[in-house]
Amino acid sequence: AQHSGHIYEPGSAEPLSAGDGVEVAERRLAQVRDDLLQPVRDMIRNEPSADMLPTVELFLEEARSGCLQLQNLVDVCMAAERYDLVEEISRVAWECRDLDAEAADLRHGDRAGPHAAGPGDADEACRTQEAAAEWLAREAGLEGAEV
Repeated sequence: AQHSGHIYEPGSAEPLSAGDGVEVAERRLAQVRDDLLQPVRDMIRNEPSADMLPTVELFLEEARSGCLQLQNLVDVCMAAERYDLVEEISRVAWECRDLDAEAADLRHGDRAGPHAAGPGDADEACRTQEAAAEWLAREAGLEGAEV
């Protein structure tokens, strides 16, 4: 969360230094990517079924929350010149969006499989940080909010 221009780690009253913010971003990024999105990817792509949707939804909700937290750490990563982290945050946000779309297909009974449009289409899409932030804000019900 941001307060008066400072970045705070969830549950902490002390603002993060740039170095601490980068460490928090690295930990949260690994958690979202490895502990939340990877299991969703496995569930959706290996043996998708309506029975696993509640679990997928739970993991995706946590991943969206984690992506919003990461979005708030982008400025700290930029200030520390950790552009690799900024790029990875964007990539994880887009993966979350893509997996959410695949889960929506399952919810609506479309079992054509992941990325029915083709694997290269996502790479050609506009993958800007702003677009990812807008999608995350919409998913979190924060339309019109500044992210």
